[in-house]
Order: sequence, then C-alpha cells, then structure tokens
Amino acid sequence: MAEQQVWAEGTAGTAIGAALWNGRTVLATDWSGGALNAFAVENGERTPWGDGYQHPEGISIRGNEALIAEQAGDLLHQDLLQPGRANAVMVAGGLGSIHAVVHSDDGATAFVTDHGGGRLIAVDLATGDVQVIASGLLAPIGLAIASSGEFYITEQGPGTLTRIDTDGSRSVVLNGLVSPFLLSWTTGDRTALLLTQRAPVHRVGLVELTQAVPRLQPLVGRGVRQPSQALVCGDRLVITGENRLLSLDASAGLVATVRLGVPETPMWPGAWADVEIDTGVTGYTRADLDITIDAADAITLSSHPAADADPNRPHIRLLAGAVPCDTHVVVRDAITGDEVGRAAVSVGFDASPVVDGPPLWLDNPTDPPPLMHVLASKPGVDDTGSLRPRDAAGNVLSQWKVVVVLVDTGDARWSTKVTAATPAPTIASARVDWRGVFSGANDLNTWFSELSAGRLGMTLVTGSVLGPVSLGGTWGDWHTMDSDGTWRQKGEAVERVVGALQGTPGVDWTYVDAVFLVTRSAGGNFVWPRSTVGKTLNVTVRSPGGKDVAVKLATLTMPHDQPTSVGFTNVEVSAHELGHTMGLQDIYMTSGYTTEMAARDLGGRELMGNEQGLPHLSARHKLLLGFLDPAHVRSFTPLFAESAITLTLVPIASGLPAPGRFSAVELKLAPKLSWFFELRQSVPGRIGDTATFPPGGEIICYDAINYSKPAVIADARRTIILLNDDGDGEGPLLVSGQDYEDINADDQVNIQRFRLEVLSITAGAATVRIDVGRVDQPDPVLINNCGEDGDYKSPDIEVRNSLSDADPSWLNKPIIGEPNRIVAKVHNEGGLDAPKVSVKFQVLPFNTDDKDSDRWTKLPAPDGKPSVTHDVKKGATVEFETHWQPMEDRHYCIQARIDRYVDVAGAAANEPDVDNNLAQSNYFTIYSKPSSPATREVSFVEVHNPFDHEIDARVEIAQDSTQYRSYVDHRWLHLSPGQTRMVRLEVESKATSIWDVFEHRWPAGRTWLRSWLPGQQCTDATGGGVTIAAVTAVGARLRTLEQSPGVFYLRVEGPEGAPRPTDGTLVVRADYEDGTSETLVGALDVDGLARFEHEHQSGRATAWFSGNGTHAPVSGWEFELLGD
Repeated sequence: MAEQQVWAEGTAGTAIGAALWNGRTVLATDWSGGALNAFAVENGERTPWGDGYQHPEGISIRGNEALIAEQAGDLLHQDLLQPGRANAVMVAGGLGSIHAVVHSDDGATAFVTDHGGGRLIAVDLATGDVQVIASGLLAPIGLAIASSGEFYITEQGPGTLTRIDTDGSRSVVLNGLVSPFLLSWTTGDRTALLLTQRAPVHRVGLVELTQAVPRLQPLVGRGVRQPSQALVCGDRLVITGENRLLSLDASAGLVATVRLGVPETPMWPGAWADVEIDTGVTGYTRADLDITIDAADAITLSSHPAADADPNRPHIRLLAGAVPCDTHVVVRDAITGDEVGRAAVSVGFDASPVVDGPPLWLDNPTDPPPLMHVLASKPGVDDTGSLRPRDAAGNVLSQWKVVVVLVDTGDARWSTKVTAATPAPTIASARVDWRGVFSGANDLNTWFSELSAGRLGMTLVTGSVLGPVSLGGTWGDWHTMDSDGTWRQKGEAVERVVGALQGTPGVDWTYVDAVFLVTRSAGGNFVWPRSTVGKTLNVTVRSPGGKDVAVKLATLTMPHDQPTSVGFTNVEVSAHELGHTMGLQDIYMTSGYTTEMAARDLGGRELMGNEQGLPHLSARHKLLLGFLDPAHVRSFTPLFAESAITLTLVPIASGLPAPGRFSAVELKLAPKLSWFFELRQSVPGRIGDTATFPPGGEIICYDAINYSKPAVIADARRTIILLNDDGDGEGPLLVSGQDYEDINADDQVNIQRFRLEVLSITAGAATVRIDVGRVDQPDPVLINNCGEDGDYKSPDIEVRNSLSDADPSWLNKPIIGEPNRIVAKVHNEGGLDAPKVSVKFQVLPFNTDDKDSDRWTKLPAPDGKPSVTHDVKKGATVEFETHWQPMEDRHYCIQARIDRYVDVAGAAANEPDVDNNLAQSNYFTIYSKPSSPATREVSFVEVHNPFDHEIDARVEIAQDSTQYRSYVDHRWLHLSPGQTRMVRLEVESKATSIWDVFEHRWPAGRTWLRSWLPGQQCTDATGGGVTIAAVTAVGARLRTLEQSPGVFYLRVEGPEGAPRPTDGTLVVRADYEDGTSETLVGALDVDGLARFEHEHQSGRATAWFSGNGTHAPVSGWEFELLGD
C-alpha cells in the first residue's frame, strides 16, 4: 500500500476530463488554463502537453489521437504527438455547451453531452455530420457507453444517473445525486461505473450495474475538491479536481474502507506491532483518521513516527498490554466519527515455540536508580552495596518475593493421583514439598535471614505453590540440549507462565522479584537448575490497579526431582540459584580454566562455589548484597603504611560484628582489586558453615575484583579466587600461628610489603596482626565503563576530529568518511614511573560482543605499529592517540587496552593488577525530534554467536526515565554457529509537540541494551552492552541568509512555528578551488544567526551546528561559497 499522492498541487489548474494514454500517462484537461497536461502514472510527474484551448472539458483517446470537447461547443481532433490547439483539427462546431466526449467502439463516431441544450449528440468523425441521439435531458454532463450500446448519462438537473437504451427508451438508474459530473468505466468489461459528485459533497462513487438494484457505493470522500473525473490506471485511481489531481492506491480493489495490516498471529504481552494504514481509495490521509482500540486497556497506541519511516506508507504502532485478550482496532473519520475500518487483533501466545523472540516495549524504568558511582581510579573494589536487593524505585528490600510455579509439558503432565503413567509426586504433594523449601525446617527464609543478619528474608508469594501451568507440546519443544549434555529450558517458557498467571489472586507482579519454575521431568530428561544473574528478564505485567507495567524479573528453573537428578538438597541448590537471582555470579572453576587457576577455587567455602552443606557467602559477597556494611570490614591500602595493627575477626557465619570487632580485613591493593581475609568457623545454632573447615576454623585469604557485566579480566578467572601461596606453604588457608605475607625479596623495605599473622583462633573469634608497608609500584590504569549500571561509556576514551578541535561540543561524535582520532587517557596510580606503556585500540560497530571477541577491528598506531607507546610518570595522566576513519554511517564501540605491564624493560616493578587495563565505550546520543508527536529514533546493535553450536541470545533492555519509550524488535535471536544478526533498538520521546521542548525543557534519558548467551552450568553470560542517551530537541535546519565574496551569514531555524535557537555554535569547513581549506567557527546570536568571513575564493563549504538544549544538531550541510 502507498498513501495517496497529490499531483501538480497548485499547478494543475481546474482539471476536468482525463483519459489514459499508452497505459503509462494520464492526460488531463485544464479548464481555466486552456491546456492539456500529461502525468506519469508512476509518480505524478507533470509535463505540459499543449495549450491554446478554450475551456477544454472532456477528453477521449484512441491510440495517439484524442478528441477534446471545448465548453463553447467545439469538438477537436488532436494528434497527441503534435500537441497544442494550433495543431488540432476541428471536427464540428456550434455543438452547444458540451462536456463529455466518448469514442464509439469502432472509432468512427464521437458522442458528446450538451449541458445547456439538454442533448446527447453523435458526430461523424469523417464528415463532421451531427445527429441528435436524445433530447430533453436536464443538464447532462457525464457519459459512458456500455458494451451493448446503451448510454449512461449524469443529469445535474434532477441529480440522476440515466440509462438510454438502443431503442431510445430511458430509465433512472440512480437518483438523489448531488452535482453529478463525469463518468468512466472501472474495467474493460464495462459493468461498473465511477461517478463523481462535485460541491458540496466532493465525492467519488462506484456503481455496480450488475446488481439487481444498483446503488452508489461511496469511495473517495477526502483529498480533492470539485472532483470531475475518476479514472482507474492500473493499480491507481486518479481523480481530477480543483488545482490538483489525486492518485490513490487501488491495488486492493475499489472498496471504501481503510484496511489495517494487523499481525496474523497473537501479539505477545508487552510486544509491539507496526500496522500499515491502507487508506486505499477512500481519499483519507492519516490526519483525517482517528484510530482506537475497542479494549483500550488491552492495547495502546503510539502514533510517533519512526525517523526512517516512509511517508508514503503511514503506520501506527500497537503496544500490547499484559493480559491475553481479543479485541479490534477501529478506524473512524476524525470529523464525522463514522467507522471506516476495523480489524481484529489479539494479545496472547503462539501455540508452539517461536524461533526468534517477539518484540518488546517499555515506557518506565525497570531497574533501580544506580548508586552514586564515581568513575575514578582509586585502590580497591568500589562496588560495595551495588547488588543490595532493591525495587525499581531504588527502595531497599527486606524480603525477596518469589513466585513458585509447577510447570509441565504435554508428555509429562502433573497429575492429581499416582499411576503407572503419572508417577509421584502428585500436584498436591509437590506443592507441599516446595512450600516446605521456603517455609519449613531450615528453610530458605531462615537461611537467608541468617546469611543477611536479618536484613533479607525469603517470601513465598501467596504462601503457596501455584500451577501447574502446562506448556503443551513435548519436552523437546520447550528444552534444548547444551553442549555439556544438560537440558536448558527455553526462556520463553517463563514468559508464557507469567502471562498465564496474570490476575492470580494475591500476586502483585509489580513487586515480584523472582519466578521459580519447578518443571516436571520427562522420560529420564530433567532440566538443569539455572537462573538469571539478577533481574534481567523483561516482562509486562498487570498491576492490581489495572495498569500495565514493564518490570524485570529474575528467573529460576528447577527439575521436580532435583535431589536425585542433581544431587543436592532442594534448599541447598535453591539457595545457590537464588543467590544468582540477586546478581551473584558463580565462582566455581570446573572447566575452561588453567590448572593453576582452578586450584584457587574456593569450593565449599562459598555458597556460590559449592552449595553442599550450605556454606556462607564470603564477606565480599555480603558487602555487595548489603548484608555487611563497609564499617564491618577493616580496610588497608598500600598507599599508607600501618604497623602492628591487632584486630579481632568474628566468624562470617555469626552475623554482624560487635563494635570493635570486624567480619573481614581488606587490603585495597589496586583500582578494582582487593584482598580479603576472613574467619570461617562453625557457629552453634547456625544452619551454614557446618562443614569444610578444619576443627576450630581457619582464615581464608582471597582475591576479589569488581563485579561488572561482563567482567573485565586479563586471564580466565572468577571474581573471587583464593590467593596464591605466599611461598612458605602457609597460605591461603591459615590456622593459628600461620601468616600470609607478600614481601619482595629484592627490596623488603619499599616494594609491596604486607603481612597478616594469625595470633589465635578461638570459638567465635580470631586475633590477627597486620603490617602494611608503603607500596611503590607503577600501575597504569584505564577507567572502564559502568556496564553493570547500564552506562557503557568510559570517561577515559574520547573521539576527536577537526570539528571537536574547533568546538568541544563535537567530542565523541565521529565524522563519517573523514579522519578522526581516538584518545585513551592512561593514569599511573602507582608510586613509580611507568616507562614504555603500550596501548592497543580496536573498533566494532555497535554490538554486545565480549571484550575479547575476535570480531574487533584492530587500529594500528599512527606509525603503523600495533600499539601506541609512551612513558607515564607516577601520578600523571598521558593521552595515547591513534587515527580512525569510519566509512559507514552507523554507531560504533571503541576499545583501548593497556598491554600487560609485567616484566617491562626499564620498569622498576610490575603493576599490582592486570585487570584494570581496559576501557570501552559503547555509547551514542540520539535526538527524538518533537513535531506532532516526536520521532522514534533507530539504532542497530549487532548480536554475535561466538560458539560452534546454535544458541538463543537473549536481549535485555532498560531505561531510566518515564519521559521516553524504548523498543527492541526481538527479545531473543536464534543464532547459527558464528552468526551475527542485528537487533533494532528504538527510542522515542513522549513529547507530543514542539512546545514540550520550549516550555518544559524536556529531560534527557538513557536506554541500554545487553545480550545474554548460554553460559556454563547454571547461569547465562553477558558479553557486553550499549547505551543510548536520548535527548528531546526539535529538528534544526540551516540556510544561507546572505552571501557576498568573502562573507556569508548562516541562520539556524527550527520547524515551522518554532523559535529560532539563540545559542550554540556553527563550525564551517571551507574547501577552496585552489585545494586549500580552513575551518571557521561562529556563535549564534539571539536571532539564530552567525556571520563568517573567509578567503576571497570560490569553493564548497560544509557546516555543522552543535545543537543546544532545544534544537538538535545538524551535520554536514553543504553550500557553495562565492569568491571575487
């Protein structure tokens, strides 16, 4: 479908008669201009085709010859290859006030209507003889001749369509017409007529003559005034009228309804669909229509246009709510309210699994506001409290609310009784068993209360287990086999379960934290326990107040027979998986790690390492979750020497330490890196930490790096690993009388001196003594983005170019096809100089790849070497720079990485941490431009499968503002081995007019996206993500206001009716004919004007406007320069 085309607006004159010539051209008469115009059917391009006529009215064409009726009574014969009245031959004159002219089938006779004389006249084209066929007609105008010879005539006097048979008898086919005008046949079989009616109705109608009682079916009712003739031209319907011709899409037939291209399959809850509005031959434009939904609470509408929308193909976007239902999209005339179109649409799920995920939209924040987080290089992990359970508003949670649901497939149904086909457990017994996991003896609620020192409990929503919910189909429909031989439940199963349970009494989905699916095993197959890392599943739910809300849920899948299938108790494995739902990562290293690294696995000393026996979380994990406060840990830094500090540590299982005591010792060794030392000991009356440790307990010593999504590390490792042995065989697991020390043998006074000595371990306490000497080491550092908070922009990477050199507002905005410079700011946070620091640069189009993906494009140094190398003095920041010339107009990710600073010639020592040497920016700013309403801006993000097997890559999105709406076209993508596909990410401002910008200064927002790929064992892994900053600003345009040799004025303007910008800068690059160039910078005055002086040469100029708080930037506007 294509929306209506207006041809020759304001230049068509008074278009009256029309006929199709050569199948590609419409010839139309211009009554007021005395001319004939030719229009290309394809695009309406107008070509004058003769003039000098005296009020031409009707036209009839055979081959390359035409008959033209002039209102004064002359009938002309025109050779169309020699146009113009001067080349025409008069066939007959004095015919009265003639309007329509039609050839006879044999081409020998012309028939014309005489409006003033009330006659139908035949003219012999060979002799010019005139014969009156009928008289006494009342103001006849239109004329059509049927294949059997009868005439159809419109009479304006009585408002009728009259039939005159070959025997001269007359009959009225239609009456009640208003100012009927010319007629034309719709097809070659001549069984249906197009009839126009002029003022005051301005309408085109269809008359099916084969009907027993023909009636006028209204067609075009908008878009043209004083319609004179309607003509079918292939798949277009062309209507002549006052000062224009209207061309409509008739490919779907001559039916007077607005068609809607609604989805044929159900829209998933929270999905969106673009619906094409096919106005067909109604004449309506989008502005003429009101579109509503019968069930307004089921589907809402967004009328925001896409930035890349085709103006000839209008769409409206349907936004599905949370609850499955059937409804209709209804189209009405905006003025009369008459219904002109209707289409059925449903919200629900496909009967079978889908390959690629459905679309998703959200218009509210789904993640808690990020904690205040300074992107700076300071020693130690700096993300304490970042995983503390919070709701979407940022409020700290005291309960983790879990919905537990029994789920099955069609070949392994839950049953109410035990039979040979349906073995135990039954629905009832499974509900009792799993309820006991949350609220029985040594249950999850008790366990998490112990872990958190009473700060977080575990709530079973409704107090009971829900379901069963049946997915239908077979086990193989809803599960996939991972490369390790375990079954994984497809992610869409959770969405189907959540959708099925909307409206369940007692469940407020806006406050649910995790969905726990207990899936019935089938035929020896069982799903491996798996969880999301945090709340990362986007779903749309219905609040108790009836509002649809976008939320994020954590998810957990479990086999119903987990103890026999996997080998842990239900509480043990559930506790581990629920730790994932709060954002904790696995720390076991069973595969994919070197032997040396695997030996540093904490194993059964940490819940996220091995949950058997319910070990406690480490102090590091408790700090992340807010189960411990920073004051509960005594921290040291190598920047400051402290000697013989004696401390008392309490067992990590004992809860919060009393004043003067501590849960752990932390050595903040380097940016994003800390060492921790904590007492692990069984505590009477506690559920956890009852095994693994030697009698009396031990001090465990481990290395921890910042949590990030994804982890930025130099070697394959977990975020928490045991320290290496200190060389005396006593570390990293210490008992009384042992120590952990790190002393450089070459310079024991100055280089990295640290010692923790265990003086004693008794029941409930350990006494330790700490010595910290000043550490002087080189430590080159890059500050990475904060992807865990959805901010994928590094402060240590900048993109510069000639524009940003002239105007800093163009920083980090690459110029396509021209030289840009990528700058990495390397800080030396150590106490010694760092000679010969090397940095490598890489780029990749907007993507969610891992930092080590082999798809990154390496950028050489300016001298052609792989790396850029500089010395970095202690405490200094040095810029490393390389060149980059992007050739595609798209968004990019940029990476800078310091080569590992170990054993560098000339360096006094190695760096203390190799995991703070990378910075990456996956960040872009878009401008949603309000008109009526704001545009929907588009970016494309690559999602890649790095594996040698098929996967489903899940897409997660979030936004931080209620003033915007975000969309993604797939919730997951099915990827073949090594395949890369695009996800379409869109953001629109909710601003509905330009005045939202000028009167309210619409706030900016952020949208971020990351992908999750199947990971090892029980969690998925995220590769990376991208952030889009959204700004609401009106579109701006540039124009040359005045120009003379050596001087020009540029003005920046907004949309029609908008104020001009009063601030901002213009950068102009002038390229002169002699090959020289210069860059000019000008600030706007209060009238949006900037004056420039340039060399007195001719040339070509390119201008860029910086944009400001109300107007969007303009890039690459070109114009000519005047020389002397």
